[in-house]
Amino acid sequence: MKNVLSLIIMFTLVQACSTQTFQQNLTQKLPATNFYEKVDSIVIAKMNEYNVPGLAIGLVSNDSIIYTRGYGVRNIDLPDLVTENTIFHTASVSKLFTAQAIIQLVQQKKLALNDKLVDLLPNLNYNDQGV
Repeated sequence: MKNVLSLIIMFTLVQACSTQTFQQNLTQKLPATNFYEKVDSIVIAKMNEYNVPGLAIGLVSNDSIIYTRGYGVRNIDLPDLVTENTIFHTASVSKLFTAQAIIQLVQQKKLALNDKLVDLLPNLNYNDQGV
């Protein structure tokens, strides 16, 4: 559970990097009595603290999605609410998730850091054989 909450907080902080001024004022149900209400409480508190316009989360346990929810708005100029299915532009943040997945596969000895992509995916049509 600690890792899940750390991930939520990290994602919230990443989403907080915005060039526009925005004042978030979401309300939360207090006191939180179950796990999901506690998750909502943490996410909403951090969104308010860092003025995050909107985000969506998904919690996974034992390879199963156990909770999804959207918070806030998609665009500060429009009233469209974020849902658990809202698509966000992630830019370079996706590289962090890819790197983490690769390191986990290396630790499980399913691949090595010096493996070539063309050896792992022989059907990949790519001109540069150095990858």
